Amino acid sequence: MGVDRPVDEPFVSLERLVRGRWRTSDTDLGLAFIWREESGEYAARYEVRPSEPLGQHRLRVHSAAYDLASRPFAVRRSKALKVRGVLKRRKRLLVVAQNAVPDPGRAILWRSTVPAGGRAILRVGKRQLAAKWRPRRLAYVARPPFRVRKGRRVTVLRVKDIYGNRVAGRTRVRLGALAPLEWPDNIGTGDGRTPGALGEGNFPP
Repeated sequence: MGVDRPVDEPFVSLERLVRGRWRTSDTDLGLAFIWREESGEYAARYEVRPSEPLGQHRLRVHSAAYDLASRPFAVRRSKALKVRGVLKRRKRLLVVAQNAVPDPGRAILWRSTVPAGGRAILRVGKRQLAAKWRPRRLAYVARPPFRVRKGRRVTVLRVKDIYGNRVAGRTRVRLGALAPLEWPDNIGTGDGRTPGALGEGNFPP
């Protein structure tokens, strides 16, 4: 009935393998864990933070009476970033991308709709351009040394964010056209709100 949970100490922890030793990476004292007890049976779910380092992880359950650890599992880079389009702003080209679409039935943490950091590579005709992340633009920005007409077809060869997540494959788009954002209605797109109490979102089922 939950009486084996330690007081003011983590009950469920996320551990990461670092140089052959397991180190605590996150705990259920934070916002990324949801665990429940029903008739003596426990269930827990954890949502990996965008900043969580890659590598082998495990879950650990710890009380005064026992210490349990799950089988190791890997946290890997995502290939689910999406290119929404390429816009032209004066003499600059803006590659607009979005993060992987969250599952509204399982999401725990708030997440940004746009990736952060990294860079993009696009091709205009036979020329390749490197685009750097610009936070004020919320896009990857390139400044071509030649004129590019609006409506021209361009190819985004690569988009990679600061964490190594990327777009799978190439994306061919028409300059100036922007696909709508794919994002669940019941997950916020800003303000850093996390599903939970006090009216800020909803607890996952």
